[in-house]
Amino acid sequence: MSEETDAMLGGAEEGYEYDFGADEETGGLMPKPTTEILQHWVDTIQEEGLRLTPWEEEFVDSIAERLANRGSLSERQVEILERIYAEKTP
Repeated sequence: MSEETDAMLGGAEEGYEYDFGADEETGGLMPKPTTEILQHWVDTIQEEGLRLTPWEEEFVDSIAERLANRGSLSERQVEILERIYAEKTP
């Protein structure tokens, strides 16, 4: 992000990049978690996840593999991972 853009946004949140997608609520700016944040979510879910369903366990394992191989996820994968992290970790 350029210094000018960063100044206009008031500084980026630590661990997030800005994605210029369409979102009316934020005026088109959606915080997008960095690879490091995504990896933290995966590690935390795998180590401390509570009452994961078999589907969630398989999903998180496949996300861990995808991050290791590609370093990126689709928007939908990020949404699901974030939901699992929020609901299933202490």
